Amino acid sequence: MYDEVLNGATVDLQAFRMSGENQLLMGNRPGHLRATVEEASLTEFEFAAMHLIEAFRRWATQCTQVVSNYDLAYSELLVLHVVRMQDRPKDTATIANILNREDIPNVQYSLRKLVALDLIKKERSGTAFTFSVTPKGLDMTELYAELRRELLLPQLSHLDDFPRVLVEMRRVLTLLTGIYDQTARVAASYGSTYIGAGATREAEPAPAPAAKGAGDGAKKPRRKAAKR
Repeated sequence: MYDEVLNGATVDLQAFRMSGENQLLMGNRPGHLRATVEEASLTEFEFAAMHLIEAFRRWATQCTQVVSNYDLAYSELLVLHVVRMQDRPKDTATIANILNREDIPNVQYSLRKLVALDLIKKERSGTAFTFSVTPKGLDMTELYAELRRELLLPQLSHLDDFPRVLVEMRRVLTLLTGIYDQTARVAASYGSTYIGAGATREAEPAPAPAAKGAGDGAKKPRRKAAKR
């Protein structure tokens, strides 16, 4: 028997495996991601995280459509709010770092679109370029914040001491983000050859070249016409 401690709460894993909650978790839903209670728990968390991301995406884009006439993609909306954060200019690398993104060309595309819509402006700062919100961008992000304050915060108030709950959740999510990022870097070192513990994918042998003149499409030798 062993315990795991998270934020002061002790979880007896052996007792959990025997509990009704474990049976409900495993249930009659076997699958390739549910071989053990640990895998099933991780799978449930990952699906909950995906559901949260998609729900936040819907909320953010719908809220933007309410407060503006701009047709912004979810990624462009996030970039806009990051540019507005702390009301100070930021360069592309800083924006991408805050969003935990490595696809710099896509971030640059979002920035160009926001500049074209006059929601942000681009200025040279030394050897780099920085971005800051324009009056239009300021108005839009303020309206977004007001609608968020009016609609979303009252829903969260149903949670007991929700500021503390969200702080604890943020700490766990930050920890898991680091774990997933590090594990992704480790997985990248395996390349495309890993198919199991210590196994490597064998290259399929290349098909042998067809014999010259063989096959349906091969040309047959032309017969010489007999002399009369």
